[in-house]
Amino acid sequence: MRVDFGETGSFGEHAFLIRVRLSDDELGTEADDEFVDYLEEAIRGALEHVQTPARWDGHEFGGGWAVIFCYGRDASALGTCITDAILELELKRDVQLYSESSAELVNLAPDVVNH
Repeated sequence: MRVDFGETGSFGEHAFLIRVRLSDDELGTEADDEFVDYLEEAIRGALEHVQTPARWDGHEFGGGWAVIFCYGRDASALGTCITDAILELELKRDVQLYSESSAELVNLAPDVVNH
């Protein structure tokens, strides 16, 4: 899967939000926490190998979603890095990637049915 994440930025950082649907409409369960940790581990590992400055900046839970925050100067490189890292995993729930630079929300697990 290749997605156009917008032009490479020369100033500032681009935000990428990885949204994970939780098991309930609140803060999720322990299994949700473990899945988010699993995703973050893959993302952080991938960011160590991206050629441009990029960083993971934590996550938050609420309203039935967990959101993982990542930032980088090169929107295209960061988006490709994160997408490739996530697509290598077995996704059993709704995972979405939002690119601030392209204002696009991409479903990375299209075969998963939302509840």
